[in-house]
Amino acid sequence: MSTKAYWNCFSSETFAKELRKASAKKNHTDFKRLVGDEGWNKLVPAIRERFSKTYSKTEAVIYKGSMMTVRSNFTGWCLAQICRLMGTPLTPYSGIDVSTIVRVYENEDNTGTVWEREYQFPNRKPLIVRSTKMLDVDETLLESVDGGIRMRLKVFEEEGRLIFLSTSYFIKILNIRIRIPSLLTPGITRVEHVDEGNGFFRFILSMKHPYLGEMFYQEGLFQ
Repeated sequence: MSTKAYWNCFSSETFAKELRKASAKKNHTDFKRLVGDEGWNKLVPAIRERFSKTYSKTEAVIYKGSMMTVRSNFTGWCLAQICRLMGTPLTPYSGIDVSTIVRVYENEDNTGTVWEREYQFPNRKPLIVRSTKMLDVDETLLESVDGGIRMRLKVFEEEGRLIFLSTSYFIKILNIRIRIPSLLTPGITRVEHVDEGNGFFRFILSMKHPYLGEMFYQEGLFQ
């Protein structure tokens, strides 16, 4: 698929048809295929197990733990406040040792897996940030957040860790996709899933802008 053809706007009917076609494929959540056999086999068994599960729409898998660090720079904070107008795709607060619950479940139309984080910042209402991992029409991994924002992702193994790295952003409005220039995004998003043994895993998220520096950083430990 050419770049021009890929970024052509999809009609509502075409986009829905292609998304249903992608989601119906056997491997629509097959991280082993996305990572590749060589990289997949380098991951520790616990990571392979977490990302091989078939999740339910009605009963979430729950991980509990703490975000040791949740921070943003001033520009990131401003962006997070603006984004609250269309949901909460970015965490608008900072904190240390923030109790957090992670829920993982299949979305309603079976097109992807939802990873939902509930932050319990002191003296604030619980804050929920959710994202959905699904396949794009060309079988590239997508991450969708509230507000219609999508990231195209590379997923690979690095030193035994499972890495998700953004390659581009776009917004979907009425099933029409519009690419967001890289300078208008939070930068490159990198998520690391690190197994710590005994049922624990470490979640590390960073967003680094080429000119504005590290916009967001989070690190937590869960079981």
